[in-house]
Amino acid sequence: MMKNSFSGYALLCCYAVMLFFGLQYYPKWTKSGSEATISWDVQGYYTYLPAFLIYKDYHQCHFRDSFNNIYQSSPDYQHLFPQPNGGSVIKYPAGQALLMSPFFAIAHTYNKVSKKYPADGYSYPYQLAIGLGYLFYAFIGLFLFRIILLKYFSDVVAGITILCIGIGSNYLNYASVDQCMSHNPLFTLYSVLILMVIRYYQKPNISKAFGIGLITGLMTLIRPTEILSLLIVLLWGINNWKQFKDRIVFAWQQWQHIIVMIIGFSIFISIQLAYWKTVSGHFVVYSYNDQGFNWLHPYFEGFLTSVRCGWLRYTPIMLLTLLGFVPFIFKKQNTWAVVAFCFINLYIICCWDIWWFGGRAMVQSYVVMSFALAALIEWCWSKRIFKYILVVLLISTAYINIWWTINAHGGKVAIMDVSKAYSKKTYGKWYVDDNINKLQDNADWFEANPNNIDTLLNTTCYLPIDTNKKIIDGKTYCLLNNTIQFSSEIQVPTTDKKWIRTFVACKINQKEWNYWSMTQLIIRFYYQDKEVKSNMIRVQRILNDNETKTISFDAKTPSEKFDKIVFTVWNANGEKEIFLGNLKIIAFND
Repeated sequence: MMKNSFSGYALLCCYAVMLFFGLQYYPKWTKSGSEATISWDVQGYYTYLPAFLIYKDYHQCHFRDSFNNIYQSSPDYQHLFPQPNGGSVIKYPAGQALLMSPFFAIAHTYNKVSKKYPADGYSYPYQLAIGLGYLFYAFIGLFLFRIILLKYFSDVVAGITILCIGIGSNYLNYASVDQCMSHNPLFTLYSVLILMVIRYYQKPNISKAFGIGLITGLMTLIRPTEILSLLIVLLWGINNWKQFKDRIVFAWQQWQHIIVMIIGFSIFISIQLAYWKTVSGHFVVYSYNDQGFNWLHPYFEGFLTSVRCGWLRYTPIMLLTLLGFVPFIFKKQNTWAVVAFCFINLYIICCWDIWWFGGRAMVQSYVVMSFALAALIEWCWSKRIFKYILVVLLISTAYINIWWTINAHGGKVAIMDVSKAYSKKTYGKWYVDDNINKLQDNADWFEANPNNIDTLLNTTCYLPIDTNKKIIDGKTYCLLNNTIQFSSEIQVPTTDKKWIRTFVACKINQKEWNYWSMTQLIIRFYYQDKEVKSNMIRVQRILNDNETKTISFDAKTPSEKFDKIVFTVWNANGEKEIFLGNLKIIAFND
């Protein structure tokens, strides 16, 4: 590290930032519910371990309901799919569980010996051990990543590239906070694979071929689409057709190595096939149910730039990486492997039906994509004016990534599933007021003082029956809860004004944090009983525990004809109570 001091210090700087986010700012093993280490998708990866090693119930995983109720790791358990033979297949393949198993064993042994925590697979020691273990994987991955860069680039270029990935990209989040998602260990495994491939082509032998097969098999067992990593094995070091033809001849001559690679690859894949056969009766099961790929109509625009999750919007340093493919191609260094892998991988990811899962699916490919980023840095560094421009751009994009990481975990600004109006007002900012928070759901907001105001409605009547009416502090409220989910549909007099503003007095005792279960205040416009437009906001975006507040939201009247306006409230299948007081609706012009 001392020989190449800048890249060494860059690596240490990344480690320090990762430790801050992982251990100090947002250690997930100290969180509960759906923010815990073992929650959501991670819980799905992890289920193999308690199912096989604790409860001996891997056919149906009956234990899941009781422990999901205790630990509340996800609102509902979506990781098992019933099979015709009565078994239930775990949605995700078993690769992650294999990587988690050493840390699971440490925690389980500790719980058995100490008796301080239940040895149930989900208590605090399991959360801690797996979280720290995956942070360790991240450290290994970044260390190996530096070794790869130094083989092809100068110390300074390698160091800047490490800082860009380790601090300036969403790798930071998936290495230090959400480190137990599959993308972090895959980043490490891609680093291992590239180093193994480099050494294999320097001096081919059977043991290296077997190792390459094992690594690619394990990666595919973690995420089946990582079978694409075989392109790296085939094309590494190739820059033209002659080299490609020579590689085919080489592969033919080393047919024993190819067979050994296939054997190594098959070892891990056979684990999944055996599991499927045992549980479902079939060697191959499509466990993602109705989720799949739309190969003819990829969701490029949504995945890359949408305010909902856009990869380039929230990880803008990757836009520089894409630009870096221009100098990289001219560099003629592993061109075929890097270009083919990166763009086929991007296409596959953009074809996935659930495209709004965000840019996290790109994280593992940064090991390969960074060759383009490093090529851009190298080119800019050789030209004085571009060097300074690049530094400004890198600092700016790193700022956005830090902003995104903080606000993804406890910050004041929402970063996913928001409207364009909200994103425009908040992008890169650290604080928002209530009016801007409403823009998360409702793009209409009249910021000036209203003119020519008409009062359309002023009432406390929400429900068709009076059983849920409550008197609180001398004021009448209607209660919505898990049994009464809807208010009455209250018809509002029509108007020719341009805007409608709705005021509702709201009171909650306990905040609903689940986005999908937040209470919705809704205004709908109809023409001949056909909906023309609707506007809504989610109340708990603005209300906190034990808070009472009059909430307002705006709706611009539609340009199309409308003959009816209806106001209603929906508790969105939420379990929490909400009390609704006076309703007032006004109309006004600009």
